[in-house]
Amino acid sequence: MLTSALSLTEYSLRTAGAEVILDLAPHLPHVLADAVQLQQVFVNLLINAQQALLESPEPRRLHLASYEDHAANRLRVMVSDNGPGVPAAHRSRIFDPFFTTKPTGVGTGMGLSLSHGIVSAHRGTIVVQDSPEGGACFVVTLPLEAPEPPVAASQPEASSRIAPQTILIVDDEREVAEMLSDLLQRVGHQTAIASSGNTALNDLARRDYDLVVCDIHMPDLNGLDFYRRVQASHPQVIDRLLFVTGDTLGTTVRRFLAQTGCRYLEKPLEPKEVIRVVHTMLSEKRGI
Repeated sequence: MLTSALSLTEYSLRTAGAEVILDLAPHLPHVLADAVQLQQVFVNLLINAQQALLESPEPRRLHLASYEDHAANRLRVMVSDNGPGVPAAHRSRIFDPFFTTKPTGVGTGMGLSLSHGIVSAHRGTIVVQDSPEGGACFVVTLPLEAPEPPVAASQPEASSRIAPQTILIVDDEREVAEMLSDLLQRVGHQTAIASSGNTALNDLARRDYDLVVCDIHMPDLNGLDFYRRVQASHPQVIDRLLFVTGDTLGTTVRRFLAQTGCRYLEKPLEPKEVIRVVHTMLSEKRGI
């Protein structure tokens, strides 16, 4: 997500004459989150830094760092610069909607507010402090995906009823699909990943899955159209569909879910809730 956000802002940072210093820890644990939403957070922070650096003389430096806070079981991401910084008097309002210190016509004052909302929804925090280089430093913390305790010991009622099942995960965001796959494999299930609705339809033609977890929003075949195609070609799978949505149930999606009665999960995903809903559906399928 960080490298994707950086690639999206690379041109504006380069034209601002900013030197980008990367200090990204390798092999960080997964964060179970909406990759698109978090990418938007980091894009907002990078754009803010770029605009702040334009107000400062060269050399202009931006430092992007990430590391695992083992004690807190959190991922920490820091975006800092050597620009003018954020005055202490503004820090209590910096995340308020429409609050901005930028000149008229530069920004809407919504970027940091939206970022704060996204991070909070992911059970994280975002704060601003002084940068060691003299500018501003925005620190984002996100809870790491905690390993589930051994299911047989801590959740006997769920594990005793649910034998290992085969689950197809349909999501064009590879990181999200892999995190779901890891989570479900940890509780004993076999998983397969399809990166598109059409690929999933081909998989369903070749193999019978006990459950299909499908993202609502995909570029080639969205969840609503995927449902209709499954209904036409694989009707036995309809009651095994579990949708994932990150749009806070817009009108179209809400109507679709109400009409079909399909189960769904809302992003940001909560590992325990994912397992609970998956096991509930598998139990119903097996008549347990």
